[in-house]
Amino acid sequence: MEKDAVVAEAEGYAELGLHYEAWDFIEDLPPSMRTTFPIMRVRLRCALAMEAWDMTETLAVMLGTGNEQDAAYSAGVLQQLAAIHLLRGDERRARVLLRAALQIWPAQREAILIDPALSTLF
Repeated sequence: MEKDAVVAEAEGYAELGLHYEAWDFIEDLPPSMRTTFPIMRVRLRCALAMEAWDMTETLAVMLGTGNEQDAAYSAGVLQQLAAIHLLRGDERRARVLLRAALQIWPAQREAILIDPALSTLF
């Protein structure tokens, strides 16, 4: 199957809210395809929707090495994860995630500072 068709199929599952199906589809791909940036974007979206927090963090950090759009998206996801961890009472983990977000995309600072879910950290 052609790379663009594979990405389109994985995205199609995710867009329909079929995150587990998209994940399974991606898992059946050869390892070299699973680590391409377009596929990592879909995997990250699925991991976030499936509340697979550790995998979400791993994928966000990996995606953060991509282009500017990928870095900005990944920093936003890490900010969301920080808010989730803070709500769960893990302030230390939230701070670690925010530092990672800022290392990947320093411009995320403004969004972090105005995020009401993170206001107790400042």
